[in-house]
Order: sequence, then C-alpha cells, then structure tokens
Amino acid sequence: MTSVPSVFDQRPLSCQKCGKLAKRVGVYGKKWSKRFFVVRNGILMCFESESSSEPEEMIPLEQCTVHSALRQTGKSNVFEVRHPALQSYFLLTTSDDECREWIGVCSSLSKLTC
Repeated sequence: MTSVPSVFDQRPLSCQKCGKLAKRVGVYGKKWSKRFFVVRNGILMCFESESSSEPEEMIPLEQCTVHSALRQTGKSNVFEVRHPALQSYFLLTTSDDECREWIGVCSSLSKLTC
C-alpha cells in the first residue's frame, strides 16, 4: 500500500521560507496563536505545529499585499498579509530582521503592491 505524500514531504528541500510565528487574525483580534508557517510555490501555509501533516490554512501570496504592521500593532516585528478575498493575518516574528526576511520572501511572490 502506498501512502499519499504530505505537503511536508519535501519541505526542507523546497520551501522558500519556514519557521515558527505567532498569528493574529484581523485588526481587532486579541489572541496570538503560535503556528508553523511554510512558504512554498507561492503559497503561505499555516500548520498547527511543525509535526502537522496538513495545513490549517493556505494563502496564495500572488494576490496578497504584504507589509510591516507597525502602525496597526505598535510592534516593529509584525507584518500583515492581506488577501482581497480572505481575512487579514498579522504575523509576529522573533526579531525585526526576521520580520524583514518574511516580508521580502512573501512580497516577492505577490503581484500586488501596497
């Protein structure tokens, strides 16, 4: 019997960026939830944990705007991923440098500008 390949099967070799971030949904959300994120093939995938086999959410970055969320959150290490048909996501990184890296990767895959 063959198993169905998981989206994680090739993660170490083919992801453009991956790591642990905290996410908050929407501008008025209060709770930050720790999740594992992977950017692969132009899609930002959110997993409950690094060992999860299937993503909780998948966001096509091609249609997103990605930018710093300093103004909305008061934190310099948060960025926003906004898709026209989905919710806005605020993603909290561990440092300003890591935030700039995530913004660079995600915005390079978007066809939209802020």
